[in-house]
Amino acid sequence: MNPQNPNQKNNQPHPKIPTQSELPPVKQCPFCKEWVAVSYQNCPNCGKRIKPRTGCLFALLLGSGVTIVSWFILVILVLFLDSVIPNPTPPLHTTTRILYLELQQTEHNLSIRACFYVDRERSGKTPAVPKKIKTLRFPSDQLLGVIAQELDRYYYGIRYVEDDAELSRKDFILQRLAGFRKGYKFLIFVGYGELADGLPQILKTRLSNRIHRRIYLELHYDRDGMGIITDCHYYDRAYRFRSSVTPSMLSAVYIQYDRSSILGMVNRQLDCDFTDVVIIEDTIHFDTSSAALCGNI
Repeated sequence: MNPQNPNQKNNQPHPKIPTQSELPPVKQCPFCKEWVAVSYQNCPNCGKRIKPRTGCLFALLLGSGVTIVSWFILVILVLFLDSVIPNPTPPLHTTTRILYLELQQTEHNLSIRACFYVDRERSGKTPAVPKKIKTLRFPSDQLLGVIAQELDRYYYGIRYVEDDAELSRKDFILQRLAGFRKGYKFLIFVGYGELADGLPQILKTRLSNRIHRRIYLELHYDRDGMGIITDCHYYDRAYRFRSSVTPSMLSAVYIQYDRSSILGMVNRQLDCDFTDVVIIEDTIHFDTSSAALCGNI
């Protein structure tokens, strides 16, 4: 056998070098600076959460003026979305901040008049301002984009609530902080179809009640302001002789189709303690998951 000539070219094909477009997308962990795949929710090196949190932005529209005061309610909805997207390795450190954001609208543009944290006392100092805030004026339809890029918060949309109370900035913050510390507990429905008396014609949710039983609930608008419960059953256990079991406390099938009546029915008959009803669009692919959207998760 002749020894192989080192100068002779190897006839075997070289392994293909992947192009930049074929490589998986990566991002840098802001804590340990390691590069990880963008699909990771937590950094495999330091364990800290790196995936942006998502939620829902609420705003108060004061009177008929041009000032919009928005209030970030982060705790409840961030926890809700963490339950929708299963996280096998929960973050080691969780920090929730409460931010005051005041905007002024002129024609088609918004200007940031004030933006600072209100959840921590700073004796003798001005309030802490988010360091990433750079854009102070932008088109109105880019509000959620600016918040996503510069506050690292992603929201489904904005819900405006009219309020005729003429409060100073200080009184407004104190009032909202008092309500925030009492705790909100949102009953979250996914809405489908056209509006009927201000609500989507079909409402669906999966909730966990006070004794941690998981319940699927579906309501349909019927007629004359009335709704009907088309489905209500436990889905956290398998039953030998039944395909599903309805909670024994449920005593009514027809209810008034409004937020207050639905909230009262759920609290009284399904053993819950929600404070408000929130309706979202099906951007979370409701039917593809069995995770509870709200309650004692």
